[in-house]
Amino acid sequence: MVGLGGSLALVPASGNISIYEIAQALSLGFNCTMVALMESAILVFVLYLAQEKEEISPAPTRCAT
Repeated sequence: MVGLGGSLALVPASGNISIYEIAQALSLGFNCTMVALMESAILVFVLYLAQEKEEISPAPTRCAT
């Protein structure tokens, strides 16, 4: 949303649009989205590994007294 909002804010009231400036603002938004997706993928993978380790580990045994 930051990149989209920033690119819309760059459009002047006169309507003369600089495609280069708008493309730069949009690229910031897309780059931020890609970073967030990569971080999410890494976190999901770590959670998957933790769950696998928990499911594979043997159940604790109780001592009979």
